[in-house]
Amino acid sequence: MPVKTPKGATLTADQKCYNLLQAALRAVAERGNALLKRDRAPLADLTPTSTRSPAGSTSHS
Repeated sequence: MPVKTPKGATLTADQKCYNLLQAALRAVAERGNALLKRDRAPLADLTPTSTRSPAGSTSHS
């Protein structure tokens, strides 16, 4: 969690640096999640949607 600025005060240099580093790491993680989400979407098209028997196989009882 970022360090919040108290009312009527300012953040110290260390707190500002902490917030900056945290924002940079969050940006990298969000980008990674976006890429995973984008790359995973086409796989949904490859999954079978029906339970048909393969062509040529007939199962009559």
